[in-house]
Amino acid sequence: MTRRTLLCFSSLLTLCWSLSASALKPGEPGFNFTLPSLTQSSKQQQLSDFRGNVVYLDFWASWCGPCRKSLPLLDQLHQQLVDQPFIVLGINLDDDPELGRRFLRELGIQFPNLSDASGSSYDNFGVSGMPTSFLIDQQGIVRWVHQGFTVNDMETIRPRITELLKESQ
Repeated sequence: MTRRTLLCFSSLLTLCWSLSASALKPGEPGFNFTLPSLTQSSKQQQLSDFRGNVVYLDFWASWCGPCRKSLPLLDQLHQQLVDQPFIVLGINLDDDPELGRRFLRELGIQFPNLSDASGSSYDNFGVSGMPTSFLIDQQGIVRWVHQGFTVNDMETIRPRITELLKESQ
């Protein structure tokens, strides 16, 4: 069974809104990783590069239906908060990074995205479906985990980010 098939299956489990027992939970430090940029050749980034910012870390794939809805809205949020210590950081899990690059171009996504074709960060964060996001505070601690996506979820996501930004002031 391919990783894509496994991820598709696990996305169905997202409907249950349950996290796997091994998923990072609020209060735990985000797992640091080094991954290549999806859009800037030869650039590598780590989660720790964004320390001092509130980070909305979003795991996605080009074949994920809810990701097609979430990424443009997250990009809008990223642009609206550009003057704040905040960043949306995407991790693409496609086996072929070119699929992720095409998807980003098609949707016009501007926020930084990294490629994890091996799925190591997916495993380390304990992700169990697509999309899954982790809201990480300025010290690198996971403050909230969000699985799945509907357009109405932005009514919950934005206030959580705003609240975390206020805490850090």
